[in-house]
Amino acid sequence: MANINYGCRSIQMLKTINFKNFSSFIELKIDSFINNKEFQHNYYMFKCVEIQNYNLFFGLSPFTNKKVNPSEYFIKKLISFDCINWIDCGNYKDYKMFKDNKHLNCHVGEILFYNNLLNIILFTNCMNKDSYFESKVYNLPDNLTKNQLIEFFKNL
Repeated sequence: MANINYGCRSIQMLKTINFKNFSSFIELKIDSFINNKEFQHNYYMFKCVEIQNYNLFFGLSPFTNKKVNPSEYFIKKLISFDCINWIDCGNYKDYKMFKDNKHLNCHVGEILFYNNLLNIILFTNCMNKDSYFESKVYNLPDNLTKNQLIEFFKNL
């Protein structure tokens, strides 16, 4: 996570080949990201998985469009072909805000991919005593083109 401006969070990563030496932080570039006075996008608790047979990364992140009292808040779907430049594939699922009106009341527990099955595990009502995990499994078809892949993830 990167606090790039007051009330504005983005996602960053490091690179390493030996887990001893690391690159400088690299901010991920999301094609719909906004950081201005009216809207300051917030991505946090980001998780992603590599879909190896397509050389693709799929990620989910809780998202809000403002620091306090956002008008948009949900789990956002993102895909990347290089792990740095990300395509916004829209809203995965709507969730409520926590009572502080700053945090989404759902986090991404995990994303798993094995044998063309994409398993998304969400931690719902994570800031309440009635929290629970929910899981949904999707079958990713073989031999999709790049445009078909983008459409598949937009339609999840």
